[in-house]
Amino acid sequence: MAEWSIAVVLKTIELRGSGGSNPSPSVSFLCSVSLLTDYRQSRFLSFHNAESDDEVIFSRLVFSSPRNLLERSVVEGVFEVKHPLVDHHLTILRDTTTPPSLFRQQTHRLAALLAHVATEDLPLQDKQIQTPITEMTGSELSCRIAIVPILRAGLGLVDPLQDLLPDAEVWHLGMYRDEKTAKPVEYYCKLPEGGACDVGFVLDPMLATGGSVVSAIEALERWGCPDIRVLSVIASRPGVERLQEAFPRVRIFVSSIDPELNENKFIVPGLGDAGDRIFNTLW
Repeated sequence: MAEWSIAVVLKTIELRGSGGSNPSPSVSFLCSVSLLTDYRQSRFLSFHNAESDDEVIFSRLVFSSPRNLLERSVVEGVFEVKHPLVDHHLTILRDTTTPPSLFRQQTHRLAALLAHVATEDLPLQDKQIQTPITEMTGSELSCRIAIVPILRAGLGLVDPLQDLLPDAEVWHLGMYRDEKTAKPVEYYCKLPEGGACDVGFVLDPMLATGGSVVSAIEALERWGCPDIRVLSVIASRPGVERLQEAFPRVRIFVSSIDPELNENKFIVPGLGDAGDRIFNTLW
């Protein structure tokens, strides 16, 4: 169980009036504490402040969950999702005996789990609605969202995102890897000029060297998208480090960060070629 308890010490500063035997009432000041945590905020924040006798009793900030869903990995802004279902489905995905139909299903399941985490802090606005019983104030998303799959393998992650974000725009970026240089070659980009979305989700099941994702992020930046997030089923450590060095403000959400690339720039242990396995084009 991942659990942290952070005791925040509160200092009391007494302001006493001049002259006389009785001091003026004391004023308790709460020391502000900046906690370097991930973007998820604790749901359990409580303060106990005893005013009598100038006592201020400590407060506690408690993070508690059966298993911490978000686990910071490598550097700031990279989130490797840790969850039993992720481990289970990823193992099936990696297995070379998994047929294409099941591989697609597992890709969808992992994409949904990643999307749950990656969308956790999307902004909301109030919305007045009428239920069958009474009126109430609900919430609705208040930002314009773009789903940006990198062709062709990124298409395998689109449906789960669209299920959760049915009003999101879908813009395609076409890139292929030059097998001699292992560098991306762009062949399709139809992002409009101006009028960029508020949040853009770049989808690519495998973040290997990071070249294709770098090109996709550059395209979204030229478009003017201020909040770019990358969703990949697996990534290599060198690819993640390259991405974070080039774009420190871009957040990356992955199911697993594998340690290395082989001489052919494939992720190790990896899962093979995701595009070929999704679309059954292994020959």
